[in-house]
Amino acid sequence: MPIVSETIYQQLEDRIDAEYYKPEYLASEKLLSEYKKIKCLGEIVHSFANGVEIRDFVDDGVPYIRVSDTNREFFVDISKTAFIRKNDADKVKKKVALEIGDILTNRSGTLGFSHIVTEEIKNSIISSHIIRLSDISNDINPYFIVAFLNSKYGRLQILRRNNGAVVPEINQPALKSVVVPIPPKPFQEKIEKLVKEAHAKRTLTNQKYKEAEELLYKELRIDKLELRQDKTFETTFSDVDKNMRFDSEYYQPKCNEVKSRLDELSNNYDVVELKKIANLTTGKQQETFKELTGGVPFYSIKDIEQSSFSNADFRYIKKDDHKRMKNSALRTNDVLLAITGATIGKTGIFLENAGNISGDLARIRMKEGVNPFYVLIYLESLFGQLQINQYIYGATNKHLSLKSVENIMVPIIPKPKQEEISNLIKDSFKLRKESKLLLDEAKQKVEDLIEKE
Repeated sequence: MPIVSETIYQQLEDRIDAEYYKPEYLASEKLLSEYKKIKCLGEIVHSFANGVEIRDFVDDGVPYIRVSDTNREFFVDISKTAFIRKNDADKVKKKVALEIGDILTNRSGTLGFSHIVTEEIKNSIISSHIIRLSDISNDINPYFIVAFLNSKYGRLQILRRNNGAVVPEINQPALKSVVVPIPPKPFQEKIEKLVKEAHAKRTLTNQKYKEAEELLYKELRIDKLELRQDKTFETTFSDVDKNMRFDSEYYQPKCNEVKSRLDELSNNYDVVELKKIANLTTGKQQETFKELTGGVPFYSIKDIEQSSFSNADFRYIKKDDHKRMKNSALRTNDVLLAITGATIGKTGIFLENAGNISGDLARIRMKEGVNPFYVLIYLESLFGQLQINQYIYGATNKHLSLKSVENIMVPIIPKPKQEEISNLIKDSFKLRKESKLLLDEAKQKVEDLIEKE
């Protein structure tokens, strides 16, 4: 439905696009203007620096933060950070090497998310799609700034200042014009405490998940496996004829190495096809709605976040459509696997009560006797991901067939060990939820401050 907004000629700025004058943008900035003390971001932050573009990555070196690491608010996700050579980092570190307390915000791509620099990313280098804010005035707390920028009053300003025609983008002058309230120091310190508590829980979250991975790797002896990406290798005509695959990646020696290790494991465990221990299906594309009274949540690849599902921006489908799509309806503890696009192999576990899925996901519902949390982390492991990658087909539009997913081989380790791994993952999810609640509380307090002034 079209949205009509009106403004008077005297209020026009240097933008004449209708999007810039959306009612929610105007209402938000009017409310902010009424706060007793406000300043523009450019008045309280004295250094704005775009990152640098480096594409020569190495296996180990200086962390290089990209937009894909900053697609969540408050904290950078370091689980899949790229690395660059130290000599490349040394050339640019004076300009963009990070210090604790700096603030990062996306310059392009996913606008509206801001992050505080913490100990684990100190001295990292940022990509050209990220802006570093540093040299911050003493009368404003960087943790408060980040909480404000991630609140609706900060995000709406950033989204309003989007100056990209195709790809969302914000430049430094536009970012400097964002208005920030300056509350009393004690209030700012309360926000800092909440954000730091949330970060501590987020750190524990990552530790618990890492412990679960280490248990799995030790049990399956994955940590003893040395794999390499060979540039040249051979296969036999009979293998090609049997598999009917003509892409070289399918015959990478490391895939055969995984198969050999699974054969070895079959001496100690049952090693079975996924279809023997689970029922699998895929979803369908469906008309969705951002808001729908009585609607059913509809999940796609973009909603998978750190092995579970984010409820920040999912869509809804009508109840009648959900009933018609009963074969892909979700239950608690269903495992989901991305089967199309750039993030094939991405996995998550559904922890809510009801929902449905799009055609870019496969639903894996475990039968009795196998813990779904164990299968989740196994699919994320080296063994799971190499099998998934081997089965991918398509040069441009990559895809993973349901039959291929069904054929993934899974070793069934003893139930007590499955439970031990499962409990660590559950603890990790619990801590992540607690962390998110603290961040939500910080944002809500900032919004209440503005609205109740």
